[in-house]
Amino acid sequence: MAIVRIFPEKDTSIFTEGVYMNTGKDEMLELGCYKAPFGSNSDVIRSLLKFSSNDIDTILQGKTSYSASLNLYVADASEIPVEFTIEAANIFEAWDSGVGHFADKPTDTTGASWFYRSKDKQNQWKLEDLPLGVTGSAILRLTDLDFDSNGQGGNWYTRSLTSQSFQLNSNLDISLNVTDIVKQQIDEITNNGILLKLGDQQEQDQNLNMRLWYFSSDTNTIFTPHLNLMWDDSNYQPGDLPTISTGNVTITLSNNKGSFFENEEVTFRVFG
Repeated sequence: MAIVRIFPEKDTSIFTEGVYMNTGKDEMLELGCYKAPFGSNSDVIRSLLKFSSNDIDTILQGKTSYSASLNLYVADASEIPVEFTIEAANIFEAWDSGVGHFADKPTDTTGASWFYRSKDKQNQWKLEDLPLGVTGSAILRLTDLDFDSNGQGGNWYTRSLTSQSFQLNSNLDISLNVTDIVKQQIDEITNNGILLKLGDQQEQDQNLNMRLWYFSSDTNTIFTPHLNLMWDDSNYQPGDLPTISTGNVTITLSNNKGSFFENEEVTFRVFG
């Protein structure tokens, strides 16, 4: 099995808590649904990531059978329910990453936010007159009345939507099968990245107060989000080797140094 890991070109989180706020250089990506300080609606957080189309096309060129997984590592979590779902889908419109942080004062507007997808409060996320197979959801805090909108929060293709379910005491790391997302990017649409959100049931539950923090591409740790592209490159040719007829076998790996450089290609040899 060949596995190639690539890292995001850009990522950010968008918040109803700050509909203009950009967090494109935060060390964390967030997902959440929690009680707003004022008003009756809950606050919602979603995240956006984009991986290079050139990298994906180059790696998968000529391959008809492959799989892909999106992986993020949890840094912290608050008030996690017994069950919840995280969803991922291809983003419909292009967006700017920006250089903001959650705690910036004044609020940074250099990139995507809940309300806008471009820097300096330009280009609202489109929610009306979307083409077939594209959707969005209008979530807006009742206290945010300084603009005429039903709320934004991104838009995405429905056919590529995939999800991962979590149970009580689950490992909260994200490992999503995004093979259909990658295939749609290659075959059908412009790659504008991947949107991550909680399931609709969680986002609409005003009694929830949950937040999840994941390491972003700007982390100073080794836990960077990544996309694994995988395919079977094995070449098995039966020869004169005898079939193992006993269960008393130990399998070992050679050439395993334990740590590797980011762009290094490694071959592991398996011995019985």
